[in-house]
Amino acid sequence: MRDNLIFSGISEQANENTELVLQEFISEELDIDEEVRFERVHRLGPPQDDYDGDTAPRPRAIVAKFSSYKQRELIRRSGPKLKGKHFGINEQYPKEIVNTRKMLLPAYRDAKKKKEKVRFVADKLYVNDRRVYPEDVQTPMEDMPTDEDDREGPTPGSRENVDDRRYSRYDYRTGAQRTTYRGNGRGRGRGRGRGRRPWRR
Repeated sequence: MRDNLIFSGISEQANENTELVLQEFISEELDIDEEVRFERVHRLGPPQDDYDGDTAPRPRAIVAKFSSYKQRELIRRSGPKLKGKHFGINEQYPKEIVNTRKMLLPAYRDAKKKKEKVRFVADKLYVNDRRVYPEDVQTPMEDMPTDEDDREGPTPGSRENVDDRRYSRYDYRTGAQRTTYRGNGRGRGRGRGRGRRPWRR
């Protein structure tokens, strides 16, 4: 999973070419014009059956395996360009890390609400530069890991409850209407840090 990234909030069309959709997103939203090469690109989870016409009301996240780790890092570090938009870019982690992050999610949300300095580093959470351990957190039942987490979807820190907005515009290359991506959420950057004492609520 070292070469993988997960993209969330990108509108989903029936019978789409997901790799092309992602290429256009990278070009238009991240302002990256160089050719990005992938090993594979696909939506996470089973296909939906509640399309509104040809559009999925709750678009599934896209997971992409990059051919080049250098390009993968270029895309990941461009995440701050999505600030103020309803998209997210996250690393894909093994199931154990995903589950640990979910257990730490209540502390993450609480710290964000209090406007404290908070960041995830893989499966480690730091609040005001002090590490928070899973045993310090009382996890609500709705945040407990479930079997559905095997799909390894977007992890804490990404935007949630996607309500993507689509607009169509004239494509001068094909003479057809084409979908563009617009929204009002935000992406996030990543930080690094270390702490020595557990933070307790």
